[in-house]
Amino acid sequence: MKIIYCTRMFTDTEENVKTSQNPYSVSGHKFQENMLRGLVSNSKNVRVINSIRVPHHPDYHKKIIKRTEFILEGHKVGINVAIINYFLINFVSQFINVYRELLKETKNSRKEKCILITFNSYIPQSLAMLLIRLGRKNIVLCDAIGDLHGKFGLKNPNKGLKGFVLSSMERFQDYIASKFDCYVFLTKYMREVFDMRDKKYVVVEGFAPIAEAEVQTGTDSSVIDKKRIFYAGSLWKEYGILHLLKAFSMINGEDYELVIAGKGGTEKIIEDYSKRDPRVKYVGFLSPEEVREYQKKSTVLVSPRLPNDNFVKYSFPSKTMECLASGIPYVAHKLPCDPQEYNEFIQYADGTSDKDLKDTIVRICEMKNSDRIKIGTRGQAFILSEKNPEMQCRKIVKMLESM
Repeated sequence: MKIIYCTRMFTDTEENVKTSQNPYSVSGHKFQENMLRGLVSNSKNVRVINSIRVPHHPDYHKKIIKRTEFILEGHKVGINVAIINYFLINFVSQFINVYRELLKETKNSRKEKCILITFNSYIPQSLAMLLIRLGRKNIVLCDAIGDLHGKFGLKNPNKGLKGFVLSSMERFQDYIASKFDCYVFLTKYMREVFDMRDKKYVVVEGFAPIAEAEVQTGTDSSVIDKKRIFYAGSLWKEYGILHLLKAFSMINGEDYELVIAGKGGTEKIIEDYSKRDPRVKYVGFLSPEEVREYQKKSTVLVSPRLPNDNFVKYSFPSKTMECLASGIPYVAHKLPCDPQEYNEFIQYADGTSDKDLKDTIVRICEMKNSDRIKIGTRGQAFILSEKNPEMQCRKIVKMLESM
């Protein structure tokens, strides 16, 4: 069995993020990177065809992106396709070049089973995969779906022509996804969205970031000058950012500090809060390395996402994996997508009110540092041993072998 993973990952996270005016989420890159590591650890025959995860020019400075080797841990495991990086032309050039690379990878594999995997039905890659499969019974298409659209996903915030175009693209992505043979879902509820007759799926809520977690084993009290609550991620109101700000405003004490990182629709509101309360710090969009530095100097990591919205059933917060792997206590609300096995390790608020979130944050922050380290270390041990890429991808490879 040959696995060809069509990814959309950064080639240089620091450069790709910092030099983009509107950088794509780091969480999507991390999911694909960790899934790739898990696939490689479970199967020796894995190739990568990567489309660099950057916006078109001028939002990203390069007009022409050349074909280069894709390197994983010092080994050449595939290629980054060439892209003419202008609006619309970038889609066409990616489709053509991904198709060409797929032809090369599959031309001598007429009898061998070939599994082609993509992430989130990215249109140029998915169309190339569908075209390659025509008349080829030995090719199986697998879609790893992290986000759903329409009533099952986060509402498109754009209006007018841009909103119409993006919504049309989302509907087209959903149509493409329906043509795949099997799926990797983040939650069990995702299967409700697809016609699953004669199709197989596996639920993998995410991957513990092993490479990042190894440098963090709990916070040393000597590096904390305040009781720091840290949130890093998307700043759309649907993710509970206003809820977090209101909860923090109920906390008394100059030794408390709320640090928020990311981009989204509530940036102006956060900045207004920080003007009224100097304990609130907005630090903008951070690279993964910068996020880890903030985590290491934090008392509590938090996700204020509430269980009320329908889309919550059909997604799993990537920060759950990252925060537990950090070794720092992680405070959140119990979500319908959370498997029961996480109950012992996430510090759930008793309810969904602002006060409930505030009380849980304060309870953890007022603990002895040694007790907090125990909480963080237990969560880290669980996520690294049970949800590491090798363990999670074992389930994926087993499904693929049965196709």
